[in-house]
Amino acid sequence: MSYRDLSRRGFLQLSALTMAGALASCVAAPAGQPAAGGEEASPADEVVTVTFMVPGSANEDADFAPVFEEFNKRYPEIDAQYTPAGTGYNAQYNDKLLTMLAGGTAPDTFKTLFGYFGSLANSGVYVPLDDFVAKYPDETAFDDFFQNHVDACKFQGTLYALPNDGAPNGYWYNVDLYDGAGVDYPDWDTNWDEVVESAKAITKEENGVTTYFGVGHPL
Repeated sequence: MSYRDLSRRGFLQLSALTMAGALASCVAAPAGQPAAGGEEASPADEVVTVTFMVPGSANEDADFAPVFEEFNKRYPEIDAQYTPAGTGYNAQYNDKLLTMLAGGTAPDTFKTLFGYFGSLANSGVYVPLDDFVAKYPDETAFDDFFQNHVDACKFQGTLYALPNDGAPNGYWYNVDLYDGAGVDYPDWDTNWDEVVESAKAITKEENGVTTYFGVGHPL
């Protein structure tokens, strides 16, 4: 699907679709400027609703209230609605989101929790954002994000989201296991291919059953 094939409403929804629900991405073309399909942006009296969902909590709901108030002041052609899932940050949120996606009732833009972005991108849930970002470079300030967080919002080289938050990346390793397997410790120059090779050397199997995995994600 190309941007030229989108309706005005589709374009506004497209510009709002991000994994993290970053509100900068739900900005349409400024009033009076053409949208992606060559149409004029919506006049102020023709409002398009865009819904936004995150897990939600008392603190999160209170934090987002002024953000949406300010957003709707700046972009009166868009009625941005905060619709918290009411689940908190747990498996229930993912279950609710997947159910809504399957039933065709998902919000226009939503937060995707860790571990689900790749599978959802592969299944075609998201709409690619590269053309929109290229056409309206001032609408998304990539200098506000760490590069590796932006890269994590890409699937097979295509940008499908914007980061909502992030944390430093760390890698812990057990020197005894590395020594026992006779592999070098990782350092700043270690790449992922080398991590995989080290992990294979550390992994243990007994009778065809893996009893120890050489690498994993901390819980």
